[in-house]
Amino acid sequence: MQKYFENCVKEVAACSNQVEARVRVIVGVRLLLQQAVFGLLEWVGNKAPDPSLTPPKQVLDSLWKPADGSLVDALDALLIAAEQTGWSGVSRLLLKSVLDRPAAEL
Repeated sequence: MQKYFENCVKEVAACSNQVEARVRVIVGVRLLLQQAVFGLLEWVGNKAPDPSLTPPKQVLDSLWKPADGSLVDALDALLIAAEQTGWSGVSRLLLKSVLDRPAAEL
């Protein structure tokens, strides 16, 4: 997956116009968001948490056909569920590398 995203960055840099670059960036960010959401979903599911700690059913149901907004909602709910299930500091782990870099490099 890391190689895939490294290739995405190279492809964006090689784009001949801004429209193509924007589309490639959006596709890459969306795929990265999906990978984060489904990775967290798998981790939380494997921990077999108390049903009261799982994300709301409508959040999980929205992942059958995710739109960008549902992926963001799911990421938020799954970070909370992961923290409550025992992955202490998971939200800091996911955000740390983004916050430490200047926005121009992203």
